[in-house]
Amino acid sequence: MCWDFLTHTDGWLRGALGLDFHAATGLYWWTVADVSSTIIGGLVAVWLAGRAALRTAVDEPIPVPGRDRSAVFWSSAGVGAAVGLGGVRFLPAAGDIAALGVRLLHLLALVLLVGALCARAWFGNSGKECRQILASATTAN
Repeated sequence: MCWDFLTHTDGWLRGALGLDFHAATGLYWWTVADVSSTIIGGLVAVWLAGRAALRTAVDEPIPVPGRDRSAVFWSSAGVGAAVGLGGVRFLPAAGDIAALGVRLLHLLALVLLVGALCARAWFGNSGKECRQILASATTAN
């Protein structure tokens, strides 16, 4: 809530800095702060999700190089993004740019989470069962 207050209101600028942003620039503060904070927040989310996929517990050995873990992360996130982008246009108010922007942010967060969880599951204890299922499925054909 504090972050929203800083990015969506300009009253704090007048109180803290004595600056009327709209009078000085002709723009409302939120038009600048909201877009820039969304971009910065998105980049931080991508970076954190990528790190989460590569991290392991202190006592957990890494069975394969981290590069393979990244491949699982990005491929599962990519598949999720493709499916999500295909479905966004069928949602109500798909032509509304504000609704689309929020939905794309939610989709980004969801696919990054899915990518991190898939990478963790694939290389963690439950990943052994996933590999066995995939190995049996590929040899059955």
